Amino acid sequence: MSGGLRVFVGALLLIGFARKLGLLPFYEWFPGAYGAGSGASGAIMSGVVLNAAFFALSRGLVDWLPSSGDWLFGLGVGVTVIGVLSSILAVLYAFQQDDWRRLAVILVCRKRGYRVIALGASLIFPRRRTERSCGACLDRGPHSFGGHALAKGGLFLCADGV
Repeated sequence: MSGGLRVFVGALLLIGFARKLGLLPFYEWFPGAYGAGSGASGAIMSGVVLNAAFFALSRGLVDWLPSSGDWLFGLGVGVTVIGVLSSILAVLYAFQQDDWRRLAVILVCRKRGYRVIALGASLIFPRRRTERSCGACLDRGPHSFGGHALAKGGLFLCADGV
């Protein structure tokens, strides 16, 4: 594949999974989906669906696309910018929420933004020949995913009295 085609494929992966992860500008559906569903559906979405979507995005960008070339730096910067904007705007959007479920969902979007920032940094660092930094960016993910799945899943289940 040429560099332009690789960036296009990376952008398609990012757009597709950003919709599922609730990143900017796609997090409008998140509060309604969590707020309308039962506690069990919120637990499944928090614990399984969102983590699987992030895993697929990171796998697609880091493993499936070749890890060399000038295009990788540009894609990494784009992914990082989307993560930063998503995190900042999610915090600002959280100030407008009155319902605790909707607030919890917006904070999920904020955490996803942090993880996407780390993913973008892992795409930038190999270009700078610091592979250890790339590994450090993705190392925090599994611990954060497990803690998030237990905390938010338990919160939604306890809200329904399960």
